[in-house]
Amino acid sequence: ESLEAAAAVASSTIAPKLDELKEAVAKRGEDVKLALASARLQSSSLTADAEARKARLRGVVDDIKRLEERLARDRDRADAARLQAGRDEDALSEEADAARSKAARDADDLDALARRLDGSEEQCKAEAAARFERRRARRAELARALDGAEAIARRRLAMNAELR
Repeated sequence: ESLEAAAAVASSTIAPKLDELKEAVAKRGEDVKLALASARLQSSSLTADAEARKARLRGVVDDIKRLEERLARDRDRADAARLQAGRDEDALSEEADAARSKAARDADDLDALARRLDGSEEQCKAEAAARFERRRARRAELARALDGAEAIARRRLAMNAELR
């Protein structure tokens, strides 16, 4: 009887602690799920932003190609005009210079955007790794606390058994 009473006392002392730890672990699980959903949303947003930038860059590349094709056509016309009159050479040269300058600026812009995108991806990866490490450490801490509570319960049961 005294053993049962001691077990009941130990159970009534430890059970709330175990319930509290279970609630903490469940809450941490929900926090992890929310953080994961947030990370997925941020990743999705960055992916959409990257896709939009890629689309704009494709437009710039298409513009450059069109300008290059136009430049080639203009040069052909210039050659024909030069044979006839030689008047349009300066204008075509200026247009070619402007196209080259724009292509260089567009290439620089493209490089800058690519560097920025790479930096954003690295930052997201680093933040995700840090969050993962914090969560892992917290789970380990909770597991140690649960193990400690179970050890205390076993010791109390053993002490109660020895006292009988």
